[in-house]
Amino acid sequence: MARFEESELQQEAAEAALRGDAATLRECLKKGLSPMDISVYLSALEYGDVETVQVILDAGGDINYCFEYTGSPLISALRHNHPDLLEFFSPMTLIPTWGIGFTGYPHLVSPCERMHLLLEHGADVNEITFMDVIAFVDYHGAGYHAGGTPLHWAIAGGHARAVKLLLDLHADLSVLDKEGISAGDRLAEFEKHNSL
Repeated sequence: MARFEESELQQEAAEAALRGDAATLRECLKKGLSPMDISVYLSALEYGDVETVQVILDAGGDINYCFEYTGSPLISALRHNHPDLLEFFSPMTLIPTWGIGFTGYPHLVSPCERMHLLLEHGADVNEITFMDVIAFVDYHGAGYHAGGTPLHWAIAGGHARAVKLLLDLHADLSVLDKEGISAGDRLAEFEKHNSL
């Protein structure tokens, strides 16, 4: 019976988070729902309501939690394009990563301004990803799954502005991806087909 009640509570909280109902979510947390319930936390981040996310954080939610392939709360706010949530996160101490979750996702499908936000929060321009990017990119006709730095992924995604930004920030061209190809070699191939 307790398991059924927990599931009901979880469902109520997830639905409240998805519609930005902070009051109902607060009540669910008071009834014993964990502030680190993944589905509820992700629902709140997807909806992007600052007050709802604040309820989770006030109850003990971790601002730097890694949701594996979904990334951190900061990455989630970027992915769902929630400027109010990004502004809310700005003064907080965040641990941004390219390598957790949607590694490189911001520069593969989002404007370079989003990359700036990650970099302003301390993301490492030369971080090597420990998981493949879920970005559905195509590198000159062949699926790219060779890992590497944000520069490798920006090149793989064909995003010239992101490549230029990362080069301006002194991305290390000597770092090798899983195929043993340096960012510099990938860049040389990229420049044959694109102008920077």
